[in-house]
Amino acid sequence: MQGSALHSGQLDALLGELYREESSEFIQELSSQLLQSLQTSTKQITEQQPRWDASTAVLITYANTLQRDGERGLTTLKGVLNTHFSALDGVVHVLPFLKASSDGGFAVASHSELEPGFGEWTDLAALAEGRTVMADLVLNHVSASHPWVLQFLQRSEPGRSCILAPDPEAGWANVIRPRSTSLFTTLATDDGPRPVWSTFGPDQLDLDWSEPQVLLGFSELLGRLSRHGVSWLRLDAVGFVWKEEGTTCLHRPQAYTVVRILRQLLETVSSRGVVVTETNVPEQENLSYLRSGNDAHLAYNFPLPPLLVEALISRRADLLNQWLARWPELPAGTSLLNFSACHDGIGLRPLEGLMPPERVHELLVACERRGGLVSHRRLASGKESPYEINISWWSAMADGGVDPSHLQLQRFLLSQLLVMALPGVPAFYLPALVAAANDMKQFRST
Repeated sequence: MQGSALHSGQLDALLGELYREESSEFIQELSSQLLQSLQTSTKQITEQQPRWDASTAVLITYANTLQRDGERGLTTLKGVLNTHFSALDGVVHVLPFLKASSDGGFAVASHSELEPGFGEWTDLAALAEGRTVMADLVLNHVSASHPWVLQFLQRSEPGRSCILAPDPEAGWANVIRPRSTSLFTTLATDDGPRPVWSTFGPDQLDLDWSEPQVLLGFSELLGRLSRHGVSWLRLDAVGFVWKEEGTTCLHRPQAYTVVRILRQLLETVSSRGVVVTETNVPEQENLSYLRSGNDAHLAYNFPLPPLLVEALISRRADLLNQWLARWPELPAGTSLLNFSACHDGIGLRPLEGLMPPERVHELLVACERRGGLVSHRRLASGKESPYEINISWWSAMADGGVDPSHLQLQRFLLSQLLVMALPGVPAFYLPALVAAANDMKQFRST
């Protein structure tokens, strides 16, 4: 273990913040259990090297974006990287590869098994040889078929305590969430019907982070990932993890504490470990995970994609330039992950306060003309509001005139050059790099 990376007193203090009602003896025992869950990690890096530098770039891909008959996804990906990206001095972000039931891998059904078509843990370790790998921690929820949920149905532990099942009639009127589905999903348990929280939908059931067993479970997963070569972690939807009656249940103080704890644990097994927060929210809320210098190392720069695509489509760079002119000053050791395309759509909440409604409407219409679709979220008032533009980056670069391909390549290249030119770490989505157009069949199935 790297004693310099983590003092048990620091971890105890953070655990005390998260579990305020627990005794000091309980906190010390929990701290010991968390550290014990990491002790078998073998991918420890002791040399003090920068976590990233000016040459670092991130390639984002699924394990099966490119497929070869009869070959596991991670094996194919390794071959593609060795053949076509050997000069890449950076990070490979493999989107969720654990066994899952839906949502492109973000409904995780097992924290110990990989999706069968992707390979085994040894395949992940082989991919990580000689390169940096980033993986997702899907913190807010698990699949409805996850062992914790099955235990919840049987009213057995630890699942009974891990799944969030508050009183639906309590004070949840102010909850902010990115979906228009019901906030609660009713499960048929051995004790009868039980409503459980489902921020993202009925196959993604929220976890109760006030239950220490949830943290222990993710600590074990973190250790398993580290043992197989992962040193960068993307904290998916971390802003939603803590629910508190009478609030928006978004960015609660405990959510930041969870980030700090996971950072401490990661730095225990890798001095070059990097925590990346994913919070598709207005800009200042997003930056709040960097402001202290003790939370995330990197945060996704969510205003960039919608501002960039709007400038290219409208041929007006005024809003983009205004935003660039007030680039945020961030603490040392933190930065932004700059990107244009990712596995999600183009988020609209980051435009709040940056783009007037009429320009947003024009952007939506222009993207729909290029084959895109708009997804919505339900507000506290019950009304629905545009949340995300679902369109491939290549299709978004099409011309709005008679010839869709007119200057399409030039727009695409310009957008990627800007991503590389900005302060921070550039990230590129593999399907965008190969000019993948809109895939409506895939969209409807996921």
